[in-house]
Amino acid sequence: MIILAQLLVIARFSITGKAVRHRKVEVNGNTFLTFIRMAFSKLDLTGRVAVVIGGTSGIGRAIAHGLAEAGADVVPTSRRAEQVDVAAAEIESFGRRSLRVTSDVSDKSSLETLLNECVTAFGKVDILVNSAGRTKREPTLDLAEETWNEIMETNLTGTLR
Repeated sequence: MIILAQLLVIARFSITGKAVRHRKVEVNGNTFLTFIRMAFSKLDLTGRVAVVIGGTSGIGRAIAHGLAEAGADVVPTSRRAEQVDVAAAEIESFGRRSLRVTSDVSDKSSLETLLNECVTAFGKVDILVNSAGRTKREPTLDLAEETWNEIMETNLTGTLR
């Protein structure tokens, strides 16, 4: 008998806050799912303040939502004011506090303004996530040098500010 086991890379939280890992097992062409309850409790960030740069779309937005679900007050920020407004409203819908502040990782003064407004409103910043990123969907060798430099300025240099 040949048993093919394939672990799925999925971790979820059940209603009780216990993480659950799923295992997919195939035996003689039949697929079975087993559930293994993990032994750690739900992440609690109550009383923490998080700033998520690039927190208005994609991975950054998902991180901002997760932090709010865990109890943190979250400031999702990016270059576009309308996206900041929407993301902040989403955070507030979790019952958490937020701010509406735009920022650009290529502009150090906007990051200093972001920090000052967060400290003024919340008294501290406990968690900082830099998820700002830019991409251009075309072959690397076809990118104009200016476009390449803009991508590197955001994705690489921007993390150092």
